[in-house]
Amino acid sequence: MKLRVLFASLLLAAIPIWIFWAAPNLKRLPTDFRYTADIFSIDNFFDEAKQQFLGPQISKTKFTYEVVSSRRYSRFLSGYIPRRNTTGRARV
Repeated sequence: MKLRVLFASLLLAAIPIWIFWAAPNLKRLPTDFRYTADIFSIDNFFDEAKQQFLGPQISKTKFTYEVVSSRRYSRFLSGYIPRRNTTGRARV
């Protein structure tokens, strides 16, 4: 019985520690954080002048975001998504 009470007390004491210290520290991004992903997609754009779809076109996108500045508990991110076709030409 004493062992159960001790275990329950330790578990109850661990909950605030987890909520207020451990979980926030696990979710915090480092100040030098950077994420990049290569995305491949097939698009079918609509040409308003011709009033028709242009047909399937392959696009390559490099999605990037990174920390640009930080304060004590906050990180400010900048995201960049350029779209290019397979020849390297930029898409609007």
